[in-house]
Amino acid sequence: MRLALPALLYFAEEVEAAQQEAIEQLGEAAVGLIAWAWQRRKILGEQPQQLLAALDPAWRTTAARLLEVWNRAVRASSAVENWHSIVRPHLAVHRSLSAGMLARLSVWHNHRQASRGLYQGQSPLMRSGLTQEPGDWLEVLGYHPQGGTPFSPESCADPQPTLTLAA
Repeated sequence: MRLALPALLYFAEEVEAAQQEAIEQLGEAAVGLIAWAWQRRKILGEQPQQLLAALDPAWRTTAARLLEVWNRAVRASSAVENWHSIVRPHLAVHRSLSAGMLARLSVWHNHRQASRGLYQGQSPLMRSGLTQEPGDWLEVLGYHPQGGTPFSPESCADPQPTLTLAA
């Protein structure tokens, strides 16, 4: 993870540099106004040219650079919410999350195939193009199945149904 971090955050360096340059050229209030317009681009006009046309002509070159950088930046709210929905139950039970547990959760998540929806039958690794074949997350961690059959939680389940009574 430490080795991958610079590449994961590379886009942030470019965004930060562009924003600082724009603040130096136009001022903080102008960049704030451009950011406000960009956040409301669905209402004001989806195309950058529509937003730029509505701005002061002296701002257009700098604003065009900002809009380009912001459009290329990763907007991660859905990915973050997805990840939090995975991590939150573990935190609720264990009250902490070690680096090892976080790594195991990452491996599990990246190998888990969607059971329904647009990406049914595909894992995040398959969708990203890193692999074409589904892989078992336990095998990746070095836990190979005995007898050659892949591990599944259902194979460990008790075949006899149990009756539970609630008081």
